[in-house]
Amino acid sequence: MPFEGPMPQTRFVLKKAFQYHLKPIVVINKIDRADARPVEVLNEVFDLFCELDAGDDALEFPVIYASGRAGFAKLNMEDPDVDCRPLMETIVKHIKGPIADLERPLQMQVTNIDYNEYVGRIGIGRVFNGLINRGQKVALLKRNGKTESHEVVELYLFAGLGRDKTAMAEAGDICAVVGIEDVDIGDTIADPAFPSRCR
Repeated sequence: MPFEGPMPQTRFVLKKAFQYHLKPIVVINKIDRADARPVEVLNEVFDLFCELDAGDDALEFPVIYASGRAGFAKLNMEDPDVDCRPLMETIVKHIKGPIADLERPLQMQVTNIDYNEYVGRIGIGRVFNGLINRGQKVALLKRNGKTESHEVVELYLFAGLGRDKTAMAEAGDICAVVGIEDVDIGDTIADPAFPSRCR
């Protein structure tokens, strides 16, 4: 199958990632297909990274060969098709954990919105610092500079494809917050005593 190149938004995100000196992990999928050409695709990905001004460090990326449908990943084409453990181990080895501080005041970056007809808008994002609790008073720092006061009505942590109710989420957790009706992507949920936006 010919490599058609990435969509414009993929090019944009990749270029931004390289500007922030993020190092990619390249996963070449569908290698179980009869028309798979992993070597050519790897060369095309390398050329794309060069075209997007990836630094030398980013060009020394790990490569995983995989089949999502068949449920395996491997470091070399010659390796047996077993499971996805090589992909998980590569992520753990090469991707740093989140920088989070439980001792600092609450900062949560809203990166997604969900909606439920019973509770309204639900803000989803990662807690960068501190703790967030059900029933807690919080400050909502809007992108336009406005600050609002709200109370966390419900709090959920993600478990697999679902969510579980929780009383608390801490720095490093990705959670869903109910009770902030006009929450939007890019807003920060913060400690009202120390309202500081996520950077």
